[in-house]
Amino acid sequence: MHVVTQSIDVEHYARAREMGEYERARERTRLGLRGCVFVYSGRLWSKKGLDELFEAYGSVRSQCEDTSLLIVGNGVDEERYRKLGDWIPGVVFAGFVQPKMLPTYYALGDVLVFPTLGDPYGLVVEEAMAAGLPVICSEAAGEIKSRLPDGKAGYIVPAANARVLAERMLLLARDRALRSTLGLEAARIVTTKSHEQYAIDFERFIDRLLAAPRRTTTEAVVMRQVGRVLMAARDRSSHPAASIGAGQLPAQAMKLHA
Repeated sequence: MHVVTQSIDVEHYARAREMGEYERARERTRLGLRGCVFVYSGRLWSKKGLDELFEAYGSVRSQCEDTSLLIVGNGVDEERYRKLGDWIPGVVFAGFVQPKMLPTYYALGDVLVFPTLGDPYGLVVEEAMAAGLPVICSEAAGEIKSRLPDGKAGYIVPAANARVLAERMLLLARDRALRSTLGLEAARIVTTKSHEQYAIDFERFIDRLLAAPRRTTTEAVVMRQVGRVLMAARDRSSHPAASIGAGQLPAQAMKLHA
């Protein structure tokens, strides 16, 4: 098992922290955002936990009016969520946004919420962390517990649990200093998720692979023979007269395949 960093363009998303207060206030006013702005960025699809997000935000809004929910993205369930948003004050839909413009929208927010019901990873978490946002994420985003220290750079909540999600959202909505502390730590942690670090990790992976002793099992020997035959076939494919059939594979390989 070799671990290789899943990287993002850290410098690109960190530009969100460069937006001035005047420009930020102006853009928030233009979009109708106020107070603590929770941001969701991704597909508008029920499997992303958006039903729970809208339920949780509705609860937060009823207890703390000075909040907004900024939805960035589009998807198969967009129409349904837009109709749902009509009934909840403070919900703003930005629509689909190109990656180059995402830092601007992260800059307008205060907290990223990613309540997915099941994701193999979810790069949006690292994007928001690079932008200096604390993150509230469900436990269903891959190995999120190793990426987002709970209580230090944000919070991890159970998937499909609107009540706990609302509790964490309300906590951050009411505590600006806490948001700032968690956001600074998030930005510090994510500096290791750069493309450069990915390249370093991948080189280490290749070095370890090449340094590993060759396997001597029958299966390994046979597969090396198959590999040589296939490579030879590839080299001959540029010549019309050259071809290779199943009958030319080593007998052991045919038996293994069967």
